[in-house]
Amino acid sequence: MNSSGKIVAQPIYGVLQWFQPGLKQVEKNGKWGYIDDNGNEIIPCVYDDTKQFKHGLAVVYVGGKWSDYIFPDKYPNVKMGYINSKGQIIWSPSW
Repeated sequence: MNSSGKIVAQPIYGVLQWFQPGLKQVEKNGKWGYIDDNGNEIIPCVYDDTKQFKHGLAVVYVGGKWSDYIFPDKYPNVKMGYINSKGQIIWSPSW
């Protein structure tokens, strides 16, 4: 619900990151995406992990979580990329 008490996102998400400006990170069925302030899913929940948007871009991960990405020898399949606020890939997930 928003600061006025209005429910803007139905409880279909396991995690909802409301304490950030702009698009909010949401988790559904183990995958991450983004919703707007009205609860509309703007970027589908297709990523294994995400970060919040900064300067119009967000880091996304495929093949594992961000915490796996920092150990490439142990988790070589985790890739990191960037998307814009429309969900367009700016830098394809790679290592």
